[in-house]
Amino acid sequence: MLLWSDVTNKNTYYKLHLGMTMRSLPFLLIACLTLLFMTGEADAGKEPVWIFTPEFPPSLDHLSATISGDGEYVAVAVGDDWGNNHGVVYLFRNNTLLWNHTEGEVARDLHMSDNGEYIVVHHSTSSCEDDNHCPPYFSVFRSDNGTPLWQMERNVSIGSQVHDITTDGEHILVSGLHLLRSGNSTPIGNYTLDINRGGSFAISADGGHFVVAGYAIQHANESAEGKITFFSKENSTPLWEYRFMPIRN
Repeated sequence: MLLWSDVTNKNTYYKLHLGMTMRSLPFLLIACLTLLFMTGEADAGKEPVWIFTPEFPPSLDHLSATISGDGEYVAVAVGDDWGNNHGVVYLFRNNTLLWNHTEGEVARDLHMSDNGEYIVVHHSTSSCEDDNHCPPYFSVFRSDNGTPLWQMERNVSIGSQVHDITTDGEHILVSGLHLLRSGNSTPIGNYTLDINRGGSFAISADGGHFVVAGYAIQHANESAEGKITFFSKENSTPLWEYRFMPIRN
């Protein structure tokens, strides 16, 4: 049996609910519009800020890029394997091309300091007759000049590869193991290292310490001992080492 009080209570409830819904409608509309606006912004954020197309098509393994810590500088290295020996380094600040440098050999494996002041680029040696007639193995640039500050010749240090650069760009860590001053190629030190296979290198932001991980291969029995070696730049011998269990090669 439905009493009048029940009907009255239900009508009152529906009126209150409808009133609250009507009052909330503007807020719901604002929320929906905000969501649509944010979605549009997200979609717009997926679009590139700028695009650069190299002058010639690079090979698959000779196109590399790196960026400064604040995103202000972008360096691009382009090369091809079509017998043209093209190797070009481009430096951008925001979306403006500051300079480009053609080395005449394939450019690859870029490094840039976090502050964007120094750029290091490696070069291939595909056209070398021997190590005495090779082009520079790597070049060091400052961001304000498209002419290399200095270049490491391959016949001086065969296979010297830059592995890391400090935040301020003042020091670069080169396999071998050498620590060099970026501004003028002055060696700071040469360090004792018996890792001869693989290897991962990293230097601290201030250049005071660096670490190397890799394997020391004993060729007599082809076993390999994994090692982590930690250096201070002030000492040519390691501060400490950690050795892993030897494994068969």
